[in-house]
Amino acid sequence: MASHIAEGGSKARIQHNLDILELLKSIQAEQRVATTDEQNRIAQYIDFGGLRELWDLGYRYYEERNRLAEILTEEEIDAVKETSLNTRYTAIEVVDQMWAAANRLGFAGGRILEPGMGVGNFFARIPDQLLHESELFGVEKNPLGGALASMLYPDAKILVQPFDDTRLPNNSFDLIIGKPPSRETRQRWPACTPLWTMKAPTKPSSKSTSSAWP
Repeated sequence: MASHIAEGGSKARIQHNLDILELLKSIQAEQRVATTDEQNRIAQYIDFGGLRELWDLGYRYYEERNRLAEILTEEEIDAVKETSLNTRYTAIEVVDQMWAAANRLGFAGGRILEPGMGVGNFFARIPDQLLHESELFGVEKNPLGGALASMLYPDAKILVQPFDDTRLPNNSFDLIIGKPPSRETRQRWPACTPLWTMKAPTKPSSKSTSSAWP
């Protein structure tokens, strides 16, 4: 589904993100599912990880910050700020190469987990033959990213919560795929596990408190 991102400079890309957030709020208010055309628009959302100047250079983005405040609640804006510190767009070419690597390793389908999924670019680029043979699971801390991902992939099981707080049953996934953390942050399994791990470790952290999937 995702094949490109909004072109132009930072202002154009910020406005593009704001348009998509307005669309998200409209769909939520109408309590309906997204249409195919709306899903294609949502798939171009890139979050604000590479657009930190919205806050760091606030004097240049006064109108954009005011518009953001009209769309989101203060709590949602705080969540966007927090997650933007370690959120980066993963190029489609990189995503495709990682799926190709999973194929070379012999993965032919199963239960797939994308931790820290954003809006789910790895789900968007999954090869068709794998999609038909797999169940998709995702975790996303940012409530806006999680909501957008849920609209894009209504058949996937998506948890909107910090990944460190997610309890994952032993040996519950056949493939874990995603991008590595973009900051020097300490995260428990599987965020620091090789991205195409074929089986989950047998001892997830005992400190995790939130229930996930059976």
